Amino acid sequence: MPALSDLLGLDDAGFRKLFAGSPVRRAGYVRFLRNVLIAAGNSGDRGLIPLVITHLRHAYPLVRGMDADGTPYRGILYVGLMLTADGPKVIEFNCRFGDPEAQVILPRLRTDIVTAMLATVEGGLADLSLHWADSQAVTVVMAAKGYPGAYEKGSVITGIEAAGTMENTIIFHAGTNIDEQGNVRAAGGRVLAVTGMGDDAASARDAAYRAVAQIDWPDGFCRSDIAAG
Repeated sequence: MPALSDLLGLDDAGFRKLFAGSPVRRAGYVRFLRNVLIAAGNSGDRGLIPLVITHLRHAYPLVRGMDADGTPYRGILYVGLMLTADGPKVIEFNCRFGDPEAQVILPRLRTDIVTAMLATVEGGLADLSLHWADSQAVTVVMAAKGYPGAYEKGSVITGIEAAGTMENTIIFHAGTNIDEQGNVRAAGGRVLAVTGMGDDAASARDAAYRAVAQIDWPDGFCRSDIAAG
């Protein structure tokens, strides 16, 4: 069953759709990024596909309800939806950026994110214009074997520094710690998010997977089909 996730910026004047979701392919979300930002899922994200789905109406009851209660919400609202035969159904709301949504979205943002945050807090979203790099991004999540089920913590991960020095690549730590000997160890289920940037989806995907190949983690795994189609 497909799912999608939306990220909205809200202020007192209403809300502006900053991030719009698109369908999941199996465990990983595929996402569009350009003038409209799109959230992504737990296994990996693609930065640009020719698809935008808008379901703002699913946030209306929450936003209007909070307004009616005298507690208007300002900030990022993450809306998790499941697409069913009866239409989209809300799974959850979160008051945060998503993980790994942010890792594939924010590297392309050229507008100062503090400016966007201040516009949200100060009620200026209607006048906000976000600017993005003319590029695409792909994020591949490296997870502990067994995730999303039972998994072991504490395994050593090497090669992260080498991967991080590769061109057009950013390595995000989602669930790691460093032991007394200076070894990076897994400390969660989703452990690393490897983002590649490029002029098109193919080059961004290549950058991400080349960096993944530099990381030596026998107790981890990642999907091999992120942004493949």
